Amino acid sequence: MHHLCIINKHKENKLMKTQLRTLAIACMAFVATTLNTFAGNDNNNPTTATAPNVSGWISSPGATFDVLTHKTNDVLSVSVKNTAKQAIMITLHTPDGLELAYEPIHRRAEGRTVKFNVTELADGEYMVKIANRQETITKKVTLISQPKPSRQAVITVAR
Repeated sequence: MHHLCIINKHKENKLMKTQLRTLAIACMAFVATTLNTFAGNDNNNPTTATAPNVSGWISSPGATFDVLTHKTNDVLSVSVKNTAKQAIMITLHTPDGLELAYEPIHRRAEGRTVKFNVTELADGEYMVKIANRQETITKKVTLISQPKPSRQAVITVAR
C-alpha cells in the first residue's frame, strides 16, 4: 500500500509540473500578444511593427510563434511558443552580425525556454533572432554588468 502511494504522488507531481509549464507558456503567449495588440503599429509593414516599451522588438502580422526575452544575472532567457509547429532557430549575434550562439527548437515542441550564459560577453548591444521558414523576429538586447563592490566589511565600534 505504501509503495502505491509513492507512485501516485510521483504521477501527481509530474502532472502538476506539466500543468504549470503549460500555464507559464500560455501566460507568455498572452503577454506577447497583448504587447503587440496595444502597440498601435503600422501592421502592414512588418519591419516597423514594434511593441510598446520594448526597444528593438520587430514582429510580423500573422505570427507563427510568440517570443518573450528576460535577463537575470548572467543568463539571457528566450521563451518561445511554437504555434505553427515548425522548426525554430534561436541565435544570438553581435551588432555586426557575428553569430555567438545557436539553439534549434524541434517542430514538435510546443514551447521552450532557451537560456544563454552571457557571463563572458562584454557590455553592449546584441541581437537575438528567432526564425522559422515563414518569419523572423529580432530583438535588441543591451547587456550591462552590475558593478560589484571591491570590498565589504562590517566594523564594530567598542564603547
